[in-house]
Amino acid sequence: SDFMFEKGVSGATVKNLVETIADLHMIAKWYLKVEDPSEFETESYLIIPLLRVLGWTPQKMAIEYRDNKIKKKQRIDIALFKKLPRNPQNLDVIVEAKKKGLSCLMAFDQAEQYARSYDFCDRLIVADGLRYGIFIKKGNEFSLYAYMNLTELKDKYEIYKCVGVKEALWSMTPEWTQNAGLSKEQQIFFVSLYFYR
Repeated sequence: SDFMFEKGVSGATVKNLVETIADLHMIAKWYLKVEDPSEFETESYLIIPLLRVLGWTPQKMAIEYRDNKIKKKQRIDIALFKKLPRNPQNLDVIVEAKKKGLSCLMAFDQAEQYARSYDFCDRLIVADGLRYGIFIKKGNEFSLYAYMNLTELKDKYEIYKCVGVKEALWSMTPEWTQNAGLSKEQQIFFVSLYFYR
């Protein structure tokens, strides 16, 4: 939390981030015990609140986004824009949501298909509200960079050969870039989130 504060983020905002992550962790654990929520419920109660607390504003988030670059009846579940206006040139991240219980990583093909229409899109997030896979574009290909399970936060996921919660949270922020990496201060910040829960 010191890292964010030292970057100029208010103490209230840092506190809100830590509290929201803890709250989402509790909601995610509760969802494990009840019947599967719909995709819309997953987006509303888990995915969008996480994106908001990570710094995405409503102005830079489009729900069920579509334009003339994708097929007529298709929509991107959540489109994240690096700047305004919300147009194809500014589309930075595609989020493909799935109903809880369906493997979020299975949504990769659909997200990648959408991304082929947007030259500047270099991140894909596939999620079922509990689990998040973050794919990063290297050259012309996307590969799994980070994975996070809100019910079981880990530093890395050997089975997927990728990094875990710290890098997953960082790579979902608007400030993340491929060249930025995760500084020591950022690692400390995200570790504090991990242990505060």
